[in-house]
Parts: sequence; structure tokens; C-alpha cells
Amino acid sequence: MKYDWQIAFAGLLLTTITAIVVVSRSVVTRDEFAELSKDVKSISEKVNLMVGRQEMMMDKLKK
Repeated sequence: MKYDWQIAFAGLLLTTITAIVVVSRSVVTRDEFAELSKDVKSISEKVNLMVGRQEMMMDKLKK
């Protein structure tokens, strides 16, 4: 019980250092980010289409 705050602080420090290292190693250029955002947008459009089709099928089943 005496060292709880020290253990918590050490864990927080380790987590922060790990996060900084991960972020600094995975720096993305603007072109890569633009390409990734296009991919995400197309995937979200496909998901929206699938959801719309499911809603249409549910409406047909209800009638």
C-alpha cells in the first residue's frame, strides 16, 4: 500500500514513453493520409449501402 502511487506513476510513465515511440515511428505523410482517407470513405459508403439494403429487406418482410 505504501508504494501504490509510485507503481502507478511508473506505469503511466512507461505507457507515455511507449506511446511516444509508437507515434514517432508511424509518422504518415500527407499523400499516404489522403489515400487512407479515400479508402476509409469508400469502405463507409459500402457499409452504408449494405445497411440500406438490409433496411429495405426488413421493410419487405414486415409487409
